[in-house]
Amino acid sequence: MDIDEYLKKKKELEKKKELLEARSELDKKKVYPKKEIEIKRKTEITHIPPERPTGGHYHDPGYRHPKDNIQWVFLGFAFFVALIIVGIYVISSFMNPKVSDDSDNIDNLQKKLDDLEKQLKDKEEAPIKDEPELNETEEENESVYTGPGPEFNIFILDDHNDVQGIGIFDDNGKIGGKIIDIWLESGESGIYKYRLGIKNEENTKIQCKVDETIRIDGEFDGEYENTDYNLDLHVLEINIGEEEIINDAVITTGEVKGEYEARCYFCEDKDCDLVYTEAETKHKAIFRVRMHPTGFNSNETNSTN
Repeated sequence: MDIDEYLKKKKELEKKKELLEARSELDKKKVYPKKEIEIKRKTEITHIPPERPTGGHYHDPGYRHPKDNIQWVFLGFAFFVALIIVGIYVISSFMNPKVSDDSDNIDNLQKKLDDLEKQLKDKEEAPIKDEPELNETEEENESVYTGPGPEFNIFILDDHNDVQGIGIFDDNGKIGGKIIDIWLESGESGIYKYRLGIKNEENTKIQCKVDETIRIDGEFDGEYENTDYNLDLHVLEINIGEEEIINDAVITTGEVKGEYEARCYFCEDKDCDLVYTEAETKHKAIFRVRMHPTGFNSNETNSTN
């Protein structure tokens, strides 16, 4: 129950109390005059004068002995007292039930108001609970930037130099929409040379960790028999607008699928001793090449779909 309801009930109680007092006054005005009239009337009846004089000689016809008069006085007085007692009882029985009921209602309402006042007082006196203070770790976590990491570009180039290379591999590991085919002389070990490049496109220094995955399908049947994983193969620190180029190669026969994934972060100092690992960006590059162990066939091209 709020304070508005409490005030409303209190006002209703005061109005009811005033109505009860007014009703009691009205009942008194209606009842007590009747009581006085009845008492007066009974008094008049009791004190009826004798029809005949009481004096004279006891031989006279109208003569009454003094003892007879005293008996009548006592009887009248007793009757008068009885009437008063009965009248008081009737009046009390008529008025008390309503007063009792109203008193009970008042007591109940007063008790409820007292309970409400106690509750309100307890709420006002109750200490306000302070919000739990955040520790240093929580405060730091609220201010931690967890958005994307630095922007960079990762790519794979054919061969170790641009003169002999034929371009950059696309997202499907092809150049010009085709997979590179290399035909080997009989008994020759296959070697494929390529370059991995990462360029920093941010206005601050970044650090990149590179993972390598090399899969080999020696039977050209679409199933990779050998898979080689290298986690954090390269850890590179790249300045603003610069790029890192790494020469690499694979020696095998069959179809090769190479995948490089770089995870890059912002450097927190100029030497990149600390990095902001909460913001991370990932990109990957793929190359695919087929190295056939048979001799070169003049009817075949060096690239296939």
